[in-house]
Amino acid sequence: MTEAGIPQYKLEWVAPFPIWHNRVVIQQLALVFIIPLLVLLAILVLILWPPDGEKLLLMGRIVAITGGIFLALLLAGTAVVSAGGYEMEYRVGEQGIGGRPHGRTARKNRLINLLLVLSGRPSAMGAGMLAQSRQVEYVAWKDVGRIEADPRQRTIALYRGRRPLMVVACDDAHYEAVLQEARTALARNQDRARKALSR
Repeated sequence: MTEAGIPQYKLEWVAPFPIWHNRVVIQQLALVFIIPLLVLLAILVLILWPPDGEKLLLMGRIVAITGGIFLALLLAGTAVVSAGGYEMEYRVGEQGIGGRPHGRTARKNRLINLLLVLSGRPSAMGAGMLAQSRQVEYVAWKDVGRIEADPRQRTIALYRGRRPLMVVACDDAHYEAVLQEARTALARNQDRARKALSR
């Protein structure tokens, strides 16, 4: 912290975020698509128990139709958000790293989320409020247990165990410095874990 109480950041930059070309992001979108369908299927099984051929066919049709509609909405929503590029602003500090949409991306996201909240539909309102709450991301260095770097896309994925915490997109000028910060934090955490086990 500075004397005025303003956080001191080691690094600050803005970079385009590769929504359609990042494996971690695609995996997260796949989970967003699959999990609701599995929940729907489980509810249908409970409602229509015991299943027979006719009920299984009905369940399959309901899940397929819902899945098709949901996939179209997911792809359309992602396309609208990423149209014209998706820019993120990042800040690296002593304790962690934070990111948030930048410039036109931030304004577009706020507008879309506001329209969802004002739509009057409970599911859309919930999606809008949830999306707005996730606009700002932050990961403490102490929580990082694994990193995956992609030098071609200049992205660094931060994990805690198998769970992805954040995907950091870098520009040419900051990629190596951010990667070094992440590796230093990871080494520090691994050393702390080894010391805890040896006690």
